[in-house]
Amino acid sequence: ISLSVDYNVKHITHDDGLHASVLVARRWRNGRCEFKIRNSWGVGCSMYDRREITECNSSEGSYWVTDQKFYEMVNNITYID
Repeated sequence: ISLSVDYNVKHITHDDGLHASVLVARRWRNGRCEFKIRNSWGVGCSMYDRREITECNSSEGSYWVTDQKFYEMVNNITYID
């Protein structure tokens, strides 16, 4: 079971364009809900605007965003069984 998220990369990078990734986790950090998104761009964190994400795991190709950023950036969520 997975959740696909469609969004515009302008919310996490300096580029603009539609993209899809997989939502892989949720956590509470410092009293705030955050979502972990695994991207298809591969390993590394250089493509992200570090002011827009809360954490990047370069070896995994994933990043964390606050709940506010998640709701702002996501256009569509698709449940994959």
